Amino acid sequence: MSKEIILTGKNKEGAVVNVTAYHVNGLEWLEEFPELFRLKITGGSIKNFSGLENCPRLTELEIGLTDICDFSSLGENKSIKELTVAGYYDNVLETVRNMAQLESFSFIYGMPDGTEKLKDLKGLKRLHLDKVQSISDLTNILSLQNLTKLKVNMPQGYSQEEIDHFLQSIKDYLPNLSWLELGMKKYEFHPTTLKGLQLRHFSVTGKTVVIA
Repeated sequence: MSKEIILTGKNKEGAVVNVTAYHVNGLEWLEEFPELFRLKITGGSIKNFSGLENCPRLTELEIGLTDICDFSSLGENKSIKELTVAGYYDNVLETVRNMAQLESFSFIYGMPDGTEKLKDLKGLKRLHLDKVQSISDLTNILSLQNLTKLKVNMPQGYSQEEIDHFLQSIKDYLPNLSWLELGMKKYEFHPTTLKGLQLRHFSVTGKTVVIA
């Protein structure tokens, strides 16, 4: 069994505000850190997210490759504004849709169970989806009009026309978007498609284009 490790960071007043936890079992120990605002959990096993209520100032949570029995319990939290989930979990978006306060959401490795569940997150500014199932999942993202940064890997089987249409739709539906990263195997960009996009950063499969 891996050894539990908890690393802490303190502010100028000596209060613990940053915790990185490895291989923990449960979150009851969080009652020792009421001033916590950033938490990273890697490995281990937790039944649910009971214990987070002891950290009312928690705004950033990162979960990676942790065995979680009840992921849905995270939806009860109303203080977290930045959430990163790395792993294969069920019902992630079903849970996240209840967290209207979110400003940043990253889902890495896992396959989203329907991006239409993100539509209620009107305050979302940054979104990273490592995998999407279909082009329609991209269309659902267009309802998030406050997005400023979007990073997404394209689904398999997309066509040139579908990607062109998505990029053109950004002009009309995502007026605040300034950073776009697309993961795809092949795509030919046409000047008419990119014209009018108000982007400061644009990259495709590692190739970066800076748009003035």
